[in-house]
Amino acid sequence: MNAKDISDSLSMIDRDLLEEAAPMPFTAKKKRFRKALTLGGAAAAVLAVALVLHLALGGALVHKAYALQEAVYPEIRKTTADGVGDEAYFRIRKANLGKGTSLGSFFAGLMQQSFAENQGRNMVFSPLNTYMSLAMLSGLCSGETQDQILQALGAKSPQALLDQAHSIWLANYENDGLLTNILASSIWLRDDAAYNKETLAALAEEFYTSSFSGTMGNAAYDRCLRNWIDEQTGGLLQESTKNVKMDPQTVMALVSTLSFRAKWYIPFEESANTERVFHTPEGDKNTVFMNREIEYGFYYYGEKFGAIALSLDNTRDQMWLILPDEGVSPEELLQDEQALYFMANAASYTWAGEEFDRKGVESAWIKVNLSLPKFDLMAESELNDLFENMGITACFDPEKADFSPLTEESEMFISRVSQASRLCIDEEGVTAVSYIIDYGAAEPIPPEEEIDFILDRPFFAVLTNTDSLPLMAALVNAP
Repeated sequence: MNAKDISDSLSMIDRDLLEEAAPMPFTAKKKRFRKALTLGGAAAAVLAVALVLHLALGGALVHKAYALQEAVYPEIRKTTADGVGDEAYFRIRKANLGKGTSLGSFFAGLMQQSFAENQGRNMVFSPLNTYMSLAMLSGLCSGETQDQILQALGAKSPQALLDQAHSIWLANYENDGLLTNILASSIWLRDDAAYNKETLAALAEEFYTSSFSGTMGNAAYDRCLRNWIDEQTGGLLQESTKNVKMDPQTVMALVSTLSFRAKWYIPFEESANTERVFHTPEGDKNTVFMNREIEYGFYYYGEKFGAIALSLDNTRDQMWLILPDEGVSPEELLQDEQALYFMANAASYTWAGEEFDRKGVESAWIKVNLSLPKFDLMAESELNDLFENMGITACFDPEKADFSPLTEESEMFISRVSQASRLCIDEEGVTAVSYIIDYGAAEPIPPEEEIDFILDRPFFAVLTNTDSLPLMAALVNAP
């Protein structure tokens, strides 16, 4: 295949598709006009769905024709039947744990603003994927554009942010046969534009980012992009990616995905399922609930909420279920500093020592009769306003945006940021997210020795990883 053939084969992505699923295209306008970049991320989190989620989508061989560089992930030896895993990689992961502890306030603000837009609907998104997208974007820009991203993420310098993001990637990466947790990214370039190879190499090293090149507006290149996203997310976002494409004016698309799959440490028994009423904002709805008696476990409680954590197969990752007290709406809980702090730091309540500030949230070791609805949530959201509220504005301004580290095509700005996410939970598994803020309050009321924890009204679900970071977060208004 000659250079022209490769160039022709690298050209396919449509704006509608990008806008639907989460890519970020840089859109070139006529000469003398600024070029717009659309940013996006796709996040899929599914625990223990009975099906094999890595679908054979027929895209692997296709996108190799457009590949400039494909990410090579660290190899992890599969965990054996008797539970022996890859000790060498476990040491690498352990060495990189705790590098994201400074991100609490970022995740707190992100969750509060994102959930505030729910308007009574289900909401699901990935805080960690949003962070990784911004961290990658910081490596493509300079000046005020970069400074605003650094400030929003609380980073002291561009290199400090890259180091932190790289450590978070390594601490999160799991693919050992028991649990899959992969933060993937790719850059889709227009083959007639000049790009800085050093910048692309740095992204490949820090974020394991794959690079592709092709003709924008070409159907085959569009299909290649869709296949790549579907492969990374196990086909769970196909309802969104089926519309992904970029028009011929696109200069570049930057795509970030998160894929998480695991089973419960103790699965629910389908025979124990019951049908009961879930009180949605729109009215009562009959729903299938999974039931389990937890002989002894930690129940956490604050002034306006109660919460428990369910362990996943590796026992390190947890699904947190946070239920507002009777008469407290999700919107009211999002304005409660104690509850927000808990959602941001939920995993730390399990693993942290005495020095950890619990902000008045108490815990009790009691019997819990859990009743949890099955659900499958999918949401798409536009993030432009969210980023601007965080102080990230220059990248959207044609006169101020500076993406000079990426390309000599100097007149470029971000036109759109979008994200598509999905969270599924059934008898065998689940997924979620968390955030941080301050609070001071009166003494909460302790529970009895036994509690019925029935999630039959709107509640929050937060999936935290070994590093205590929020992978996925959901507000379940109607399962």
